Amino acid sequence: MNELNLLTAIVTAGIPGFLMYVVLNRLNVLSFEINSAQLDKQVSLVFLSVVNVVMSLWIYQLYVGPIQELNTLINVSVLFGISIISTIILIVLVMLLMKFGTWLLTLVANKLNIITQDNRSTWTAALSRRPKKDEALYAILFDFDNKMIASGFVGSFSNPRNEYSLNFYGESGEYSIYEARNMYAQDKRNEQLIDYDKQVKLFLIVTA
Repeated sequence: MNELNLLTAIVTAGIPGFLMYVVLNRLNVLSFEINSAQLDKQVSLVFLSVVNVVMSLWIYQLYVGPIQELNTLINVSVLFGISIISTIILIVLVMLLMKFGTWLLTLVANKLNIITQDNRSTWTAALSRRPKKDEALYAILFDFDNKMIASGFVGSFSNPRNEYSLNFYGESGEYSIYEARNMYAQDKRNEQLIDYDKQVKLFLIVTA
């Protein structure tokens, strides 16, 4: 096999593998905190890229032709297109497998009466959670003096070096700490998060 053709194939098919890693990370399917081990990220990236390369080359050889003929721009473009399609398929498969794995682990943990471990921080796990289809997540933020800072529906959030930035949208009401606690107590799915470093309290309320 021509070494240049092989290198071209690996690079062409490997780029969408990196895209798959980014998408899964943004969707919190693969979630790494800022202080997560760099080795974990590298292993995940390499594994996803290798799987994408193998799947793309297998499909190419099965339906297009041998890799030895990968010496024209058209063939390289075809391989890249196959790799993009493979990436989409793999993203869906990984999401389904992770969802099934989470369900299975939760089932086993409940049977054994143990608590499962999440590699995400408490805040990331809570803010990433989405209620049912017709429900939304409403947030009310207070400081340690129980003065309301902001409120609104949770749109998105970022976590650069654990400095959380929240994006609220929709109705922004005025609430006392007692009203927030009362809303919190109405549904067991609601959550209260406390950050002692930033001295803030966040109530996450599931609303219809």
